[in-house]
Amino acid sequence: MIGPLAAIDNPQVGFLVLMAGPGTDIRSLMEAQRRAIGQSMGASVADLDRTAPIEAMLFAISASDRSEADARAAARAALTDERLTSLGIPVTQRDAMIDRVMDPWFRYFARYDPAPALRRIRVPVLAINGSLDRQVVPAANLAAIRAALAGDSDVTITELPGLNHLFQTARTGGVGEYADITETMAPVALSTIANWINHRFPRR
Repeated sequence: MIGPLAAIDNPQVGFLVLMAGPGTDIRSLMEAQRRAIGQSMGASVADLDRTAPIEAMLFAISASDRSEADARAAARAALTDERLTSLGIPVTQRDAMIDRVMDPWFRYFARYDPAPALRRIRVPVLAINGSLDRQVVPAANLAAIRAALAGDSDVTITELPGLNHLFQTARTGGVGEYADITETMAPVALSTIANWINHRFPRR
């Protein structure tokens, strides 16, 4: 997110490497993330469909211009005991759900649209995602980055097979798998970045 913002009209930035950076609107990104992570943890499509409306409602409240007090009140009104019970969500989780979407960083993130900043980039860009990324699902995300960077003359978009959100060699890409992988970053990710940079900026 920050790389494109820092690169706009900045002559000190020579290139950008976007490593699982957002390209789609954040609402779509977060819903894709929720479903991908949920399925990797064994949740059924039916279960994810059932909780989608309440998640969308909480996201909309978080992304709104309401004050924190008003937004918290709206979220609490949305999370009635009856609604939580009908969705199979323990009522004891209500406060944690509200705190999650009321976090100041999350509220900024919920309102952020990456496309305007990307459209203004005019330096070489390498955008990479792992094919097993469950946090920034690659297909739609990389397509959105490609579309936003249509005005840039040097753009490389690469999906790296078998890598997760942290660019580790993964089995499922599930978040719970991160701690079990000893690899810091897959060699293919490092070489993809290094080769791309060295091709454009050879050492003298």
